Amino acid sequence: MEKADMYEEIRWREMKFLFDEPETTNPMIVQEFYANCPKNLCRSVIVRGRVVDASILKILQVLRLPQFTGDIDHYHDTQGVTWDIMIVTICAGGRPIWLQENITLHSKSFTHEAKCWFTIICSRLLPTGNTTDVNHLQALLVWCFITKKDFDVARIIGDEMILRSPLLSKGFYFPSLVTRLCLLDGVPTNLTNGALPVKAAFRASKITVGRDAPTTIELDDEDDAPAPMAPSRRSYDGVGSSRQPHTGAGFSRSQSSRPMLHSLEE
Repeated sequence: MEKADMYEEIRWREMKFLFDEPETTNPMIVQEFYANCPKNLCRSVIVRGRVVDASILKILQVLRLPQFTGDIDHYHDTQGVTWDIMIVTICAGGRPIWLQENITLHSKSFTHEAKCWFTIICSRLLPTGNTTDVNHLQALLVWCFITKKDFDVARIIGDEMILRSPLLSKGFYFPSLVTRLCLLDGVPTNLTNGALPVKAAFRASKITVGRDAPTTIELDDEDDAPAPMAPSRRSYDGVGSSRQPHTGAGFSRSQSSRPMLHSLEE
């Protein structure tokens, strides 16, 4: 499976924030943000006396994401994507390994591509340290990436920030993004706040699940200025619109110039 296809998919979706160099994060600011995060959709958070804009629009701006214009948000709006539909695409040989049948899937049943996407999703979109158990929403997002279905990534992140606020004791969620949002709105900092350590960038070569043979094309070792590519044409199937599979035509950058994919939330 060509990792260049994943790289191209990320570029097509304009999710270039995944290639950003890690930024310094302020754990005290992150803690205060989530402690005051409202359990509603107003998305304004008071941190150290400043009002922090954590709206979907602000997340779009900070992460340089395009506004969602798809006909269907397949992550939020599609009701008919069942496990039976997904496992044909995301499980090796279409054979699932269940932890709880039709509730939780074991990630070792993934194809190599699905496991790579799942690792990125667990790091940057639906954050969790558990990369073994796969619930329906996680599987759905993996399926959306592989089948090239549209979804609103800024809405996913914004909703997760609200959902995760009571769970801060289990980890820091989107710390780079939260720190940046706070600094943009003038939240004061001091040297005693400390900083979170930077985690390693994602490397597809470290993923062994579903891989029959090592690949020679890495996702994380080319520069960030590849030749621009036009969006693929769209097709329709029983579940909804999707883009035609990428062929990789004209995609011949050398291995030494592709950027690292910083999938682990810094």
